[in-house]
Amino acid sequence: MWLCAVLGPKLVKEYQRKFGGQKIWIPKKGTALPCRYCPHRERHLRLLRRRGWSAQRLARRFDLTVKRVYELLQGAPQFRPRRFPSRA
Repeated sequence: MWLCAVLGPKLVKEYQRKFGGQKIWIPKKGTALPCRYCPHRERHLRLLRRRGWSAQRLARRFDLTVKRVYELLQGAPQFRPRRFPSRA
């Protein structure tokens, strides 16, 4: 089992106990911070904000723009459609 070779048997057993039978997505190397896909990201952002983290620090931590941090803190939707100018 390659996972055991990478993580070690103790950590693999912990993952089995916690996530056994579930699919776990692991992003490719170089992908932006994986937590941006986490359904609990906004809750985590709010928690860190209450603990005194600045919007700039949160943006760096979660690989977001400061504007997007403020949008998420205010409960803005995750994805917004792009608006393209109409051609007349």
